[in-house]
Amino acid sequence: MTKAYYRGAAGIVLVYDVTDPISFNNVTYWLKKIKKHGDENVEIILLGNKIDLINDIAVSAEEAEEVASKNGIKYFETSAKDSTNVDKAFKVLLNNIIANE
Repeated sequence: MTKAYYRGAAGIVLVYDVTDPISFNNVTYWLKKIKKHGDENVEIILLGNKIDLINDIAVSAEEAEEVASKNGIKYFETSAKDSTNVDKAFKVLLNNIIANE
């Protein structure tokens, strides 16, 4: 992604697959890119998606919460398939964006 994608963004949703440790490992890379190219006050949330695949979870909530905490962002476990926590995550993001304005 180029700088143009980050410029002017009020909020960013960073999503990884809880069944894929490689996608989780990429979170740190993307956070660095956002911090480097994004606006100073951009709101970021981290979503661990596919929690409906209970038997396939490879990344613990604790690992993700630690990354989120270190970066000062909120973390949510979600399922796009069954809509678990999707509305909640976006409401928090939007409320944070509005609070920054």
